[in-house]
Amino acid sequence: MTKLQKNTNPDDVKGKEAQAAGKVVLALNSAFKCYSLYPEDHSSSRNNLLKFKNNLDRFLAGYNLLRLDIDNNAFCYKGMPLSKGAARENNPAFLLNRDGVLWLEFFKGVELSEIKTLFSLLNQHQNAREVANGDIVTSLWQAHFPHILHEAADIFAMEAVQLDLSRFTVSRDQAGVSADSAARDVPGAVDLKIHDQPKVSTALPLSQILATEGVTLSASDPREKAALKSLIEQEEKRNFNEDVIEVLLISLVIQHREIDSSAILEFLEEEFFATMTNGDFHLACKLCRNVESVRRHNGNKWPWVVPLIDHFFAALAKRERLAGLSWMRGKNGLSLHTENIEYLWSVLRLLPSEVLFTLGAMAARTHSENTLINDRIHHEILEIIAEKAGKSPEKFITLLTESDENVTLSLFPLIRQMAAAMAAGIYLRLTCHPAVSVRRKALGAYLQTGEGGRPGRLAHLLNDRSQQIREMVLASLARDRNQPAEALLLDYLEKTQATQDDREYILQCYET
Repeated sequence: MTKLQKNTNPDDVKGKEAQAAGKVVLALNSAFKCYSLYPEDHSSSRNNLLKFKNNLDRFLAGYNLLRLDIDNNAFCYKGMPLSKGAARENNPAFLLNRDGVLWLEFFKGVELSEIKTLFSLLNQHQNAREVANGDIVTSLWQAHFPHILHEAADIFAMEAVQLDLSRFTVSRDQAGVSADSAARDVPGAVDLKIHDQPKVSTALPLSQILATEGVTLSASDPREKAALKSLIEQEEKRNFNEDVIEVLLISLVIQHREIDSSAILEFLEEEFFATMTNGDFHLACKLCRNVESVRRHNGNKWPWVVPLIDHFFAALAKRERLAGLSWMRGKNGLSLHTENIEYLWSVLRLLPSEVLFTLGAMAARTHSENTLINDRIHHEILEIIAEKAGKSPEKFITLLTESDENVTLSLFPLIRQMAAAMAAGIYLRLTCHPAVSVRRKALGAYLQTGEGGRPGRLAHLLNDRSQQIREMVLASLARDRNQPAEALLLDYLEKTQATQDDREYILQCYET
């Protein structure tokens, strides 16, 4: 990548041209600052936006094209800096430079809507950590501006120092020990020889070698040592997952073949679970949103995109994989990962309905661990489950009927929020749940819905293992005292074979 050469001679650019470009950049910076401070429809935002558009149109009318290079957080025109390179989030050149944009080009005919979109995406990406849906380069690529072009740094182009290793040889001194070298010869010392240049022995301290060349090394002070130690520690702790995800997402965007996209999605799947395990929910959210964006933009171009990405999200929602996450198994759960937890809710909302089974387990866990943090987490989880249940009620019912006692009981508040008829049907199905506590609570809730007047639906509970449940059914039939209730009891008494232990219950049936 070629580095921008600054123009140190202003005479190289014609005075009027440079002045006009400077006015455009000044208006651009002013308009963006207002855009980042005020709403889009605010008078300051509108006026400064129009001022920038007018300055840009006047420049393009005379020169057809305006190319602004970005270097050291500043806009440059033909090598001449036109703005100060302040590393601030209200400086558009800083944002573009930070995300690897090399230059912007504005062409004659640029529309106001294009400029608004450009400002909006720059404004959205002011805080790189808070943005989970890609960087500025990705957003510029997705915007498809007809009159604004850009170029980004090639992340795959690596410049390496070129060394001619053919000029180096490594050998042990075979000539014996001379009087001059005896004092510095140590066992196993290795000499480096460069052809046609003096031999340098690595047995000598570097300071002595440099001293012969008239170079001295100064000792680092404690502050420098502390700073260096801090940098080393930061590098050792650095999370490289974000870099990997970024490269994979860029690769996914530019792929046009199903087999290549499928391979990239497999890698992204593993990165997703790695970030989720570490509690890096902002990265998981960024990953999911960008893949969903590819699905949305390319779904109409190639028929294989939608089913391929649907399969990807289905893999992310599998209960077996999510159950293996450390915070799903650990003692303190999500309470240890509250820093980025808002991004987790976005991730869970993006996943398909299969994630309900994981959400159910999370709801039960946070319900049992009764703390202020877990109460807030539990409330958020229930909201997401309610959204999923509204879109996939049968999956929600399966969750209730197939889950264990703790999960099902923790979800009863959601059943009460449903329409009365649907809630009654769910309660009735839960009267067949293996757990006595669930059957008892479901029966009580069902009887309160007003559906108890249909006694035939409760026939299976007359033989329930729980005496309390049987007595609840009899009490309900006794309150109704109608012909269907009597017919149900008579049929039960005719078919049942009472044992010694059942005699008291049979008498209760006759009394009812």
